[in-house]
Amino acid sequence: MWFLLDIDMSVLAKNEITDRLEILADATIQVRYKTQITEDGKEISFTYSREVLAPGDDVTGKPDPIPAIAELLWTPEVVQRYKESLPQQPQF
Repeated sequence: MWFLLDIDMSVLAKNEITDRLEILADATIQVRYKTQITEDGKEISFTYSREVLAPGDDVTGKPDPIPAIAELLWTPEVVQRYKESLPQQPQF
């Protein structure tokens, strides 16, 4: 006895893409990530998430080109100026 089954063999994939980088006046880097779901190569869904990186933050393991941009942008002077611009915490 033989059965013929019609099985949908769609390929689903999830990709995270660095979608947008913005450098603000205080040298912070805003990153927008796009999480994309595809079926057989066609996008069927997506969501966005954001992250803000401040001068001096650890960017180890961040996707390219974020570490290279941070290295060029965040000189010791820029990091110091950013830290000095932050509100001081009250001392108790």
